[in-house]
Amino acid sequence: MEEKRRYKRSDLEERVLLRYVGKDDGSREKEIDVAITDVSEDGAGFFYEKELNLDDCYEGDVKLWTKQTIHAFLKIIRKKEIEGGFVYGCIFFGMESRETMRIKIYQMLEENTDEQ
Repeated sequence: MEEKRRYKRSDLEERVLLRYVGKDDGSREKEIDVAITDVSEDGAGFFYEKELNLDDCYEGDVKLWTKQTIHAFLKIIRKKEIEGGFVYGCIFFGMESRETMRIKIYQMLEENTDEQ
C-alpha cells in the first residue's frame, strides 16, 4: 500500500473486535474481528478477510505495545485486495489527545532504543 500517512507507522500485531458505527441498513456485519498491523498518531492499518466499504466507521479497544488500551473510532479511507483478504487504512476520529500522546511517546521511546 502506498505510504500516505503524515505520521510514522509502528508495527503492531493485535487482534481487535471492531463494532460498526453507522446507519444499520442490514448490509454490514455488526462486529468484525480484525488483525491490526500498524498504528500511527492519526490512524491504523488492519487486515480482514472480507471486503468492507470505504468511509465505513468502526469503534473498538486497541491494546498498544505497552499493554495499555485505547478506545478508538476508525474510518476506512483505503483498501487493497491481497491474497486471503484485504488490507485497510483507517484514520482515527474523535480520539482524545491523551490517547494520541500514548502512541507518540511510545514511538519516541522506540526511536531512542533503536539508536542505542
